[in-house]
Parts: sequence; C-alpha cells; structure tokens
Amino acid sequence: MSSDFGAILLDGELRDREASKAPGRPERLQGFDVFLEGFSRALFTRSQHGPVLLPREALLASRGTMPRWFPDVQAKVRSVAAGDPRALDAWERLLLLSIGPEMLQYAWMREDAGRPDWPITAILHSPQPIPRIRYLFTNHLLGTLGRHDALVCPSHAARKVIEASFRAVPRALRSTDDLPMELPVIPMGVDSADWQATSREEARRALALPATGPIVLWFGRLSPSDKGEMLPFLRALAPTLEQHNARLVMAGDDSSHHLAGTLRELAEELGYGERFAVFPDVTRAMKQTLFQAADIFLGLACTMHEGFSLTIAEAMASGLPIIASDWAGHREWVEDGVSGYLIPTYLPSGSGHSVITLYAGAAQENYWELSTVTDLAVLQQTVDALLGDSQMRARMGEAAQRFARETFDWDVVMRSYDTLWQEQFARAAHLRRHSPVRPQVSLPAIFTSYPTRSMRATDVLGIPQGAPGDDFLPALADARYFRQDVFRQILRAFHDRAGSGSLTDITSDVLDAFPGALHSSDVERHIGRLLKHGLLEMAREASSTSPLPLTVNAN
Repeated sequence: MSSDFGAILLDGELRDREASKAPGRPERLQGFDVFLEGFSRALFTRSQHGPVLLPREALLASRGTMPRWFPDVQAKVRSVAAGDPRALDAWERLLLLSIGPEMLQYAWMREDAGRPDWPITAILHSPQPIPRIRYLFTNHLLGTLGRHDALVCPSHAARKVIEASFRAVPRALRSTDDLPMELPVIPMGVDSADWQATSREEARRALALPATGPIVLWFGRLSPSDKGEMLPFLRALAPTLEQHNARLVMAGDDSSHHLAGTLRELAEELGYGERFAVFPDVTRAMKQTLFQAADIFLGLACTMHEGFSLTIAEAMASGLPIIASDWAGHREWVEDGVSGYLIPTYLPSGSGHSVITLYAGAAQENYWELSTVTDLAVLQQTVDALLGDSQMRARMGEAAQRFARETFDWDVVMRSYDTLWQEQFARAAHLRRHSPVRPQVSLPAIFTSYPTRSMRATDVLGIPQGAPGDDFLPALADARYFRQDVFRQILRAFHDRAGSGSLTDITSDVLDAFPGALHSSDVERHIGRLLKHGLLEMAREASSTSPLPLTVNAN
C-alpha cells in the first residue's frame, strides 16, 4: 500500500437498522442510520486506506444489527479494546475517524499518546442541535486541533451554519479566535446501482398501485413537524392532483408518531379518495420499489436538521425529477429547471430574539421551523407543469440520475474521502511527536472516594462454602463486558490453589491462560463480579495496606 495511506480508527458501531425495518416493527429509523450503514460499507469496500480499527466493545454492541456484508470485510478489521489506547502505538500512520461531530475525545487521546500527527476527521450529519455544536467551540481542547484535522460538512449550507455558530459564541468564551480545523464539503452517498433495478410497471404491480396515471412520491419520517408540516402541502396539492388524475404516495418511518391512519383520514377529508396511499415503516426493498414506481419526487423539508437530504439523493439516483424546497443543501444538488424545480422558502428574521436562551430545554429550532414558509402557489404551479409534461419529467429525471452518478455514488464520495485523508496525513507529517502524557488514572481511581476502600493486590480471596456451581455463570456473562470462559478460568485458578489465593496471584494465573488477550483490569472486573454474586468471598485481608495498582500492563 502507498505511504500516502494509513490505518483508520473508527469509533462508531456497525449497524444496519434499515435492513431490519418492516411494517409493524417499532425500530426507529433516521437518515443518519441509513448514512452510517452506507458510509461504513463504502469505507470497508471502496477506500484505499486501512486496516480499520474497531473497539471490541463497539463490535460486541453491534451484535444483532451487524450489516450482512460485514463477514466479507473482516480481513480489513482489527479489534482493539476501547479502554486500551496504548494498543494504538503499533500504528505509525493512523487517522482518527468519528461518524459524528465529536472531535474532542480524539484530541484528548492523541495528546495522551504524544501523537499530534494522527489526523482527526469528524463527519457532520446535521448542524443541530446548536448547543451541542457550540460546546465544541468553547472547549479548551479545540485549541489542540489544527489544519490537519477536518470536520466534514454534507453541504455548503451546513458549513455556513457551523461558521456562523462559531462567530455567535462570545469572543471571550471561544477557545480560539478562528476555527482551527478544515471544513471540507463532501456529500453523503448512495449506491447508484441499487436504485435502477425494477421497471415502473413491475414496481407498481408489486405495490398494488394503479398501472396508469402519474404518481407523486413523498418519502421521509412521518412526523408532524420533523420534515415539514404535511397539512399545507396536502391541502395545496389536492386540486392539482385531481386535475391530472394523479396519485400522492407518502411513505417512511412511522415508529415514533404512528401518523399513517391520521394521514389517511386527512386525505379523505381533503377529497383525495383513491388518489392517496401511505406506506408506513417500509423495508429497504419496498423503498426502492416505491422510488421506481413514482414519476415525481417531493422533497419539501424545511427543518434546521437538514444538512443533507439522503432521500433526494436516492430519488435522483432513481431517475426521478425533483420538486424540492429551496432550503439548505437542496439548492446545491437540484439544478432548478434542469433536474427539477426549487420552491422558494422564507424564514422570519427573528430580530431581537437571542440564540442564547434563559431555559436550556428550549429547542429554538423547533418552534422557528414551525414558522418557515414554503411558497404554496409556486409549488402548485410546478407540480401542475411537471404532471402535464411527461417529456419534461423524463428529461429532468435523466439529468437527476446523471448528476447522482457523478456526485453521490459511493465510489465518487469515497474517493473524495481518500483524497482528504491523504491531504491530512501530508499536513500532519511535519508535526513533532512528544513523550506520552498518560497519567496513571483509571475510572475506579476517580471514584476512590465512593467505596469503603479499593481492593488491594494482597487481598486474599476464596470460594465460599455453598457457592453456586458453574451452571450459574451464564447468568453473569454479558455479550459486551463479561465472558464465561474468563469466569471459568478464574474459578479454575482458585481450585488449583486449593480454594484461595491473592488477587495478584489469581490475576497472574488467568493472564497466563489468555496470553496477550486480556489485561489485568479485565480479570479484576470479572473477579469483582464473582464476588458480587457470592461465587467468591474476601477470605482475609493481608497485613499489607498497599493499594492495588491503578493500571497493570498485561504484557
């Protein structure tokens, strides 16, 4: 592999919630979940960087939601313990990657390791909520970031929100005068091939939708406010759809608000009749079929969470002309009059209303979103024009699909990330490493004032009379934190020592049985759990009062 590339530490869990989505299932699905699965797959299958280091705890937490493609990429995976930053020392070139705007944990980590030349990339999905972003700007650790670090924004509009949020922080509270990291813009991605598999006739037949007449599709989370209030759009579109004998189909996640029935009733009151259908909690396959069955896609969100619209990207990849609100990043992807139309939006100025609130629970973006305006008259005219011209729909759909292939396909997006990461490594090359800071402090040491005392290396433990047998061990095991084989080895070590032994001796015996696979703290936690449940007992306290070392290197 070229010296321009390096290993990647990924802090996120691997999950595919969309794959487990089905009608009637309560699993909540958000755009971030769809992005996370797509980005993870592209990282493992398309990026030239690697291997990818994943915390063992994150891998264990991903059980049950692990993507189906993961077994095919395990050769690129290296597992490390989340509580063992020293394991990263083995990597000469390492990029610290966060699927979210959290950069400060990584800044702390690389300072601890004495490796300022490990670049940090954080990926912003949404610039909301504002307080979460502003806390980053007032934290002292922000000053440890530099131009070799990057907070990736999904659109230029989202980038401008980040810059404006930084400027809104009082100067005396900012940790730096200027944002120290780069703010590159890289869109979210789609697999273009996934959206071109079914003909319109086959798709409609599969969904039991009419074979004739145009279909206008709205897809997103079914929410009274999250993706724009639906009532004004339903009311505005009713006469236009009736005039063209067109059908409106709404679909998406309905696990939070259960609005499907309400939407059907509302459409009936507005006179839609058979020209309205709603598909709640659809599977990924159903979503793709819905996109193939439609003629026009509506993307009318006007929320401040909207850093990037994955559904618009998916609709463009499907070859649909787009009617989108002229909001946030929509205008960066939809070329008005070419791949679709942009509907003007308006936001009250809010003059005299401070972004700093008297009540921390006030989610200002929510009530300002309820006052955003989408020009309904222009929406009606645009829908009318597209419904009345099938050739224009085809022409715009082709332009949208071409743009999606050239801009949103994961091959294109991941090349942008690979280039960014190469640039970050190049910028970091001149940074001087220093001796690791690494204070010898563990979480139990921070909470040392809570218990009667901490356990000591010289404490002698034993197996009490009448203790539960091995059959009790499965109840103590946990997929993330505790292992049956370690429990059994601990008990075996006690039996080998005639039923008792010091904490340090038992820990040493167990570490010998798992060479290189455990740390002393892992064994000590397992011993503590056996003590907690009465399978072990504190036999006596040795005369020595020296405390148990806070960290013991297993190697």
